[in-house]
Amino acid sequence: MAGLETSVMLQFAIKMDRAAQERNLTVRPFPLNAQDRDAAGDIIFSDETRLSLVELKSFETDLADEGDKPRRRVLCQMLLNDPDMIELHDRAHFAAWLAGSSIQLNIYRHEICAQTIFPGEQTLPENPAFEGRFSIDDYKALFFDTTSVSLPLEDFGRVLSHCLTCGRMESAR
Repeated sequence: MAGLETSVMLQFAIKMDRAAQERNLTVRPFPLNAQDRDAAGDIIFSDETRLSLVELKSFETDLADEGDKPRRRVLCQMLLNDPDMIELHDRAHFAAWLAGSSIQLNIYRHEICAQTIFPGEQTLPENPAFEGRFSIDDYKALFFDTTSVSLPLEDFGRVLSHCLTCGRMESAR
């Protein structure tokens, strides 16, 4: 991780831990370290029944760095052809970045799978879907109080396997 990503991860994990404590719940952060290049995310959060994958960036402008990763291009292309996976993916894979003194998030696909990130990919939307962005406070509430930003282990495993498959497909090229 470059820039402030480690700091963003730490701030994110602390905020999640505090939110869990306020609810007498547990949250477990699982940093992926070097595996982030294959998994398309830096950290997994679990409340011991549901999981969520988050790709961290220092700032909003760093989201464009995903366009330099051929595996992310493959991920976006594969999602286009799999509506069932899109539904699961959108509930468990997010991009997050520092925005002032807070952290902003969006569904990973909405931020990354766009022609502005991958020029020449005519099958992708022209621009990211900014209107779905939300704050870390919203994410915490959604994570602990609903099931809209996480998946049970079996479904999450399908999403993670899909991300890892994209990495293997790109490595085979």
